[in-house]
Amino acid sequence: MSPVTLSPVERRVLQHIRRDILTHGRAPTYDELTAVAGTKGSAHRVVRQLARKGLVVREPQRNRGLRLPAGADTYTIHLEPEADAQLLALAAARDEVPEVIIARALAEYLGRAA
Repeated sequence: MSPVTLSPVERRVLQHIRRDILTHGRAPTYDELTAVAGTKGSAHRVVRQLARKGLVVREPQRNRGLRLPAGADTYTIHLEPEADAQLLALAAARDEVPEVIIARALAEYLGRAA
């Protein structure tokens, strides 16, 4: 399979969608994507293009109806039972999903390591 070619605006919109899903556990709104794409019409056009390329999945008639396709840049990690229990407790206390906490911690770590 050949790599997908993205325009600069497609790349920025895709990065924004991924970042929101990973850090907030939800997709951005089209209004939020307008700030990245330039206009609301451009945001809709770019999302349709990303969906045609298989990089996002559109869920029409749903608020924030975007998601990443299954297997899209995902990783599996195995935690020791004690660490897993601590992560689940932290997620429950913060009312977040564990993946969001892990993504945020990794982004913070990589930011410091760079």
